[in-house]
Amino acid sequence: MCLHIILEMGENLRLILGLFILLFLGVHTARAEGSNPPVIVIDPGHGGIDGGTQSADGAILEKDLNLLIATQLAARLKKDGIQVEMTRNTDEDVTKFAPKNRIWGRYRRDLFGRVEVARQTNATLFISIHGNHGKSTRRGGVVFYKKSSLHSYLLANELQIRLNALTQTFHMPHPGDFYILRNLDIPSVLVEYGYLSNPNELASLLEPRYQTKMVDSLAEGIEHFLIVQKWES
Repeated sequence: MCLHIILEMGENLRLILGLFILLFLGVHTARAEGSNPPVIVIDPGHGGIDGGTQSADGAILEKDLNLLIATQLAARLKKDGIQVEMTRNTDEDVTKFAPKNRIWGRYRRDLFGRVEVARQTNATLFISIHGNHGKSTRRGGVVFYKKSSLHSYLLANELQIRLNALTQTFHMPHPGDFYILRNLDIPSVLVEYGYLSNPNELASLLEPRYQTKMVDSLAEGIEHFLIVQKWES
């Protein structure tokens, strides 16, 4: 028990340190004033024949919950005056944006398409929305960021702090070796908002009021990052 408490305190201190780094470095890593207003790409993971993970009984597919949360997040950001683009708005994959002359499988074409949306819209930030799966006792959101990207880490840290506060957990943001993160040159994160394999957490994720709280937390993290980094519209 004591060791568990010590580990949790250590993770809390690391998150606080990350926030301090964000505040301290914000001025020095700021974008030049007078630049174009930010464009946020929200990417609901999976879609179409790719359902992603699912609940224990198979009744809830990750792709559907991803789209629901991503759509609400996009609406919240737009309400605050931020330009938002979605990689998908319906239950479909994103292969239509991949080149026709490449001999790629559907999965590769889908991932390429998500990156291409960010490129075509001159995106400022890329936020990929996913659910998680693991032991039935695991809970809380985990944010992955583009390796070797300071701004991606700072964005991930903003989101992780707020997800931890919402779920009363102590997760750290992690560098992620995902195709979409590797192939983007802008601050990019992949948010795993919770565990569909945890019945209690899944019940919360399906509750509209909880979804609103989560969306508010993510939006506040994104907007605070934009303000500190001088990317505000």
